[in-house]
Amino acid sequence: MLCLQIHNPRNTDTVRLQFQGVRKAKVVGSLAIKSNKIGDVVSGILIKRNFNYQIVDPKDLTVFTDLSSSRLSQRQSVYYSGSLPLLLYSLNQLNDDAVLTAELKPTDTTTPTHVFSVFGRAIQLQWCSLASICVLDWESNPVNDMYADAVLAAILHAQTNPIPEKYLPKPETYPRIEQALLTAVREVCGDDAVTPDPEDETTIRVEVDEKTAVISSRGTKVDCEDPLLRHLLSTISGKLGRCIAPEKVEVGDAMEQ
Repeated sequence: MLCLQIHNPRNTDTVRLQFQGVRKAKVVGSLAIKSNKIGDVVSGILIKRNFNYQIVDPKDLTVFTDLSSSRLSQRQSVYYSGSLPLLLYSLNQLNDDAVLTAELKPTDTTTPTHVFSVFGRAIQLQWCSLASICVLDWESNPVNDMYADAVLAAILHAQTNPIPEKYLPKPETYPRIEQALLTAVREVCGDDAVTPDPEDETTIRVEVDEKTAVISSRGTKVDCEDPLLRHLLSTISGKLGRCIAPEKVEVGDAMEQ
């Protein structure tokens, strides 16, 4: 039966029309190349055109829309006249992956004498000890901006609260992601359900209600046929990955890159 509604409004009167339809989002671009399984999470940018929805990868935004994407690099300078051990100690209070990647002996006061990487190289810190200036460089995004604010606060704290080098305590070390993940999964699933792989310390085997899951690659990959168990373990691994500090970067490797 056809339901027909006729509107005859006066001039300048507002008419509200109700449209009902099924909302479906079509995956296009590079996201559509990969074949997904039931339970997989698809992440991208949702584009709305009239009544059509599309999910695209951020890299394909310029292909399917008229929008353009760009990267914003930020730099900030702050005064610091303290010592090198105090600066390293303050940075390691934020995250123990702060490393000294280069140590130079320039004659120019504007050239940095020490270069650091913090938060998995998200923040690059250059210290000009001859001019007592620290320069922070980072690619701007919500996470890196938060990291930069934390590094800036650590430098200001070291400047305003100097500690003699002989009184500096040893920096605390964070637990490894594998050990923290093993402890967290045991608390959720039970000690008997979790078995670490004796041949590969980065792999954990979980058995719950006759359902088997394998966590590998430092928690970044979860193989399980049951979608609920896979989602649970993926959530635990993801949260731990954001909380636990990444592995320290060796100075030699950082210098090569």
